[in-house]
Amino acid sequence: MGRNYFIHDAKICDGTGAAWFRGSLRTEDGKIAAVGRGVKAGRNDETVEASGLMLAPGFIDIHSHADFGMIYNPEAANIMLQGVTTVIMGQCGISPAPICPERKAELDEYAGVTKSGRRVDWDWNSFGEWLARLDKQPLGVNAGSFVGQGTVRLCVMGFDSRDPSREELERMRALVGQSMEEGAFGLSSGLAYPPGIYSSDEELEFVAGGLTKRRGLYLSHMRNQADKSPECVRATINVARVNHIPAQVVHLKARESDRPGMAEHLFSIIRAARAEGLDITVDQYPYTAASSNLRSLMPKWVHSGGVAGIMKLLSDPEARRALHEEMEGSERWQKTMKHGGGAKGIVLGELPLTPEYRGMNLEDAARKMGTDPLDALLEVILRNQGADHGVYFTMTEQDVRNVIADPLVMIGSDGAVAAPEEFVHPRYSGTFPRVLGRYARELKLFSLEEAVRKMTSLPAARLGLSGKGILRPGMDADLVLFDPGTVLDGSTYERPMTPPVGIEAVWVDGRLGACRGKTTGERFVDLLRALDGVRGIDRYRISSIEPNLLSDEVIAFTAASEKFQPHFHIPIQSGCDRILGLMRRRYNTTKFAERIGAVRRAMPDAFLGIDVIVGFPGETDDDFARTYDFLERIEPAFLHVFPYSVRPGTPAADLPGRVPAPVIERRAAALGELCDRLHRAFCRSHDGRTASVLWESTRRDGRMFGYSENYIKVRAPFDRSRVNTISPVVLRASDDGAAMDATFLA
Repeated sequence: MGRNYFIHDAKICDGTGAAWFRGSLRTEDGKIAAVGRGVKAGRNDETVEASGLMLAPGFIDIHSHADFGMIYNPEAANIMLQGVTTVIMGQCGISPAPICPERKAELDEYAGVTKSGRRVDWDWNSFGEWLARLDKQPLGVNAGSFVGQGTVRLCVMGFDSRDPSREELERMRALVGQSMEEGAFGLSSGLAYPPGIYSSDEELEFVAGGLTKRRGLYLSHMRNQADKSPECVRATINVARVNHIPAQVVHLKARESDRPGMAEHLFSIIRAARAEGLDITVDQYPYTAASSNLRSLMPKWVHSGGVAGIMKLLSDPEARRALHEEMEGSERWQKTMKHGGGAKGIVLGELPLTPEYRGMNLEDAARKMGTDPLDALLEVILRNQGADHGVYFTMTEQDVRNVIADPLVMIGSDGAVAAPEEFVHPRYSGTFPRVLGRYARELKLFSLEEAVRKMTSLPAARLGLSGKGILRPGMDADLVLFDPGTVLDGSTYERPMTPPVGIEAVWVDGRLGACRGKTTGERFVDLLRALDGVRGIDRYRISSIEPNLLSDEVIAFTAASEKFQPHFHIPIQSGCDRILGLMRRRYNTTKFAERIGAVRRAMPDAFLGIDVIVGFPGETDDDFARTYDFLERIEPAFLHVFPYSVRPGTPAADLPGRVPAPVIERRAAALGELCDRLHRAFCRSHDGRTASVLWESTRRDGRMFGYSENYIKVRAPFDRSRVNTISPVVLRASDDGAAMDATFLA
């Protein structure tokens, strides 16, 4: 299990809500071995001095959308750095499973907001297979999941807006029951989102019957979180009543409500149900702004064809004009404008296909587009093809305080995994420190101990996590050490991924996962350092590295290393930002050029090979011209040119604007000629220079071949004794350009 730890002289906050006490804690083999005032260190324990710091159970995020992020970024650094050690996914009706093969493309499109445009390989169908897929990942935090009612409905009915047949109802309930047997905590519904918006109360009550056998928990993102909230709370309670199961109202709020005292009224309904013997609880995130896909602002009927149907509608000028008129006059749009401060109250979030608008409010985006806010909204939705994301200022600070102070309320972020450069909601990186610092310490709505209870033992008990949530011998060593006097969220709506302060250390199952604001998980540069120390290997090359991985630290290490050579193979795939957006790449040409410049400043003679695809769907002559000009401007040493080919099952396969084969061939030939010119120029720049060449065994026309440290192909008269050796040579340019000629110096 790795190291055992002795955390000495901490303020022990055990998670139960009891007053903290000064003591120490030992871990052993991933468990809490001892905790209390008289605990002593073991012989081989690593000691952590914790005087003045508070030690608590690791926080449990009971409402997380980290599902897909756990695949493409399993470290989940933004989550762990908050002190979170367990995330509970499958929220708001959407889980990655169960899903049938013919519906995967629809779910992939719909889940664009949680994937931020990233591609995920759907190598699972059942809920159990999804959990097994997670088990293969080196997760930074523990993870569990609910099954999504929307996903179950999508699997059986697609995005149909009709009532299900009896057979379809039975299939949905069976899928819920099967998912429970395979490890789901319960069922979540997202009744403000498709396809859950089409489900009647009777349908929900029946499908939730799949929870009864194992008494699974029903989570409800209600249809309405504003003036109709009381009716929706009662509907949630009734699902619990009919099926004899517990239920939870997720991120309860008094949103867009003109009724004073709404929060108090909702809690009176919940307490009446509890007095009846029903098990009803609540969760909340501590912010005044909500966040979701921008499509959620559109009318119910628009979603019946899934994301593809929305894109088709918005691409039709007449249909779009009619939709605009309908939305403009709708009660929902008017209330959004009224209670959110108008178009300024809608902020455009992470938009992978239109990054130029991210972080703008809708009013400013409309001004930039030269149109009105509603049309700007529709345009952003269309351009981002299912990966649209927004932040909505629709609540008041008093609303938040009225809810969070109640003892029934536990904390859920409603966030997900995100990279530091992404523009998302600040809850992605600040939720839990914000509760500790702002609502407990500064506003004194409850004690620090109560804040910890809301984030540990309360959700653990709700989920039946018997090994988590309390500091007690035998429990899992999920721990967070924080400074009670300084802990606070650092994220803002302008800089949403700023890490918190005051979180000193985080342990997950006894493994130190984060320390003083940084994760301790291995990074790419750590791999390079490990390889650099391997004996018997004298040369390494870095191939196919994404620009976002090519950090200053990686560049500096490579430049200083004797073993890692000044050679990088960096795929860009297109020199046009519009096409990069369609490809859902996590970089643009500006970022790429900046990384190339950083490499050249550190290693002026570095060989830079670049991958580029021509003929991607939608690539126009102008787009290709932009690519050509960009590549010519940054002057790589070599271009690897790939004509686009259709791969069934990929999102690109369904994109419009297929480029004819003769056009693809012509563009590939143009880049091939550019490659020859750039490569010759790079080689000529090394004429007369010395180099160290690793010789290969290939013999052709009496000559042998090898590569210099910066990957220039070199030839010389064949000499068997030099095979697999490194020799210093003088390079000479050749007429044919196939390789440089070498003169041995030794």
